[in-house]
Amino acid sequence: MDSKNFTTPFKPLYIATFVAAFLLCGTVNAQLNNMFTDTLNKVLAKRVSQYSLKGVSASVVFSDGSTWKKTEGNAGTQVLDPSMLFEMGSNTKTFTAALILLLEEEGKLSIEDTIYKYLSPLKNVTYGITIRQLLNHTSGLYNYTNHPDFYDKINNSEPGVKWDIDTVLATYVGTKLADPGVTHEYCNTGFILLGKIIEKVEGKPYHVVLREKILDKHNLKHIFLQGYDTFTEQRAETWLSNGVYFDETFVSFLTAAWAAGGIVATAEDLALWAHKLYSGEVLSEASMTKMTTKLKIGNTTYPMGLSMFFTSFLGKQFWGHGGATLQNSEMEYSVSSKYSVVVVCNEQNTYTEALTIKRAIEEVLESSLPPLSVVEAEKPQFNVYPNPANDVVNISIDNAAANNTVNIYTITGQLVQQYKIESNNLQLHKDNIGTGVFIVEVAADNATATRQRIVLY
Repeated sequence: MDSKNFTTPFKPLYIATFVAAFLLCGTVNAQLNNMFTDTLNKVLAKRVSQYSLKGVSASVVFSDGSTWKKTEGNAGTQVLDPSMLFEMGSNTKTFTAALILLLEEEGKLSIEDTIYKYLSPLKNVTYGITIRQLLNHTSGLYNYTNHPDFYDKINNSEPGVKWDIDTVLATYVGTKLADPGVTHEYCNTGFILLGKIIEKVEGKPYHVVLREKILDKHNLKHIFLQGYDTFTEQRAETWLSNGVYFDETFVSFLTAAWAAGGIVATAEDLALWAHKLYSGEVLSEASMTKMTTKLKIGNTTYPMGLSMFFTSFLGKQFWGHGGATLQNSEMEYSVSSKYSVVVVCNEQNTYTEALTIKRAIEEVLESSLPPLSVVEAEKPQFNVYPNPANDVVNISIDNAAANNTVNIYTITGQLVQQYKIESNNLQLHKDNIGTGVFIVEVAADNATATRQRIVLY
């Protein structure tokens, strides 16, 4: 959703081992975020000051599951807190897309089905459109939020009004822009239709299906569909572009956004969602392949899959989405370093600032975190055991060669030891490299290195 033109709204010997492992993992999990907390806090504060921003909430979920979260600024007279909920706009589409793919995994639909297999005829909604085309924005449908009367009507609605989504479809979907599959045009209408398909297939409201299949299942306790879910968490409301603090929840706009943009969440929980989704915890491998395959129309390849965008920064690939309502949010996942970042500003028209802060955070992390996995056919394979270990870690290399080396790095990328491989087995002693979390890299000439994380304590 995008409301950039919106200016004046109305408002666990086994038990002991398990416990030891649990405590150790807790220590390890705390290490990555603790290493970066001070630096990331400073980066966020600097950018907020630089851009004179009213309020920002940011979070990182690291590859070890630890998190960093921080807020700067305020919501009116209240200091922002990481527990507050923010408008996440079109990041909602990633939930809708995941639900569709989960239903396909259950055999309840196919993304190659045409939409009228599930929906009754709708004004200005073309026959022959497939679910896939809704997901990748190639339906050719008119984007209802572009209707000239839409924002004016929203402007003049009482803030607490809950919109009927059928009324939205009937009133603001104009004549099609193109035939299905011919062109790519970002379209909120498609995700409203996907929400309707989810309801038809499951026989339940969209927000109920979302909670059952994703939010409760993945322990995402601080994500809600505004106007449909009940919650006690405090909302961070919005600073308008004219400097006025809009201290009411604008239910009207968010319910009109619904399955395309109606989610509110903490930055931390949205970052948890991004990490779970893009690391493959939510969807099957087949579904992830569908989601992350770039769209191609004719000879043109677009930097997007099924409701996700591909970006490149510092030579690294990222997957993610963004959102713009009255607030502006950025959600992204590092494919190589396996962390997720969310930045949200509770201030109107701050898309560029949210993006810049996200990139500043990623610059810190990408300069310090070595990649955790590389896909390459001829990379050397190895096993590490025991791991964690309290004295010695054994490394067994499957296809050791004379030109292989083993490099030991700290978690921040500093080389600690380098070994020339003379056999298929190597032992690492904590007396030589110390204790903590390390990255073991087995490298060979003309082949991609393989890396694993180890713990010595």
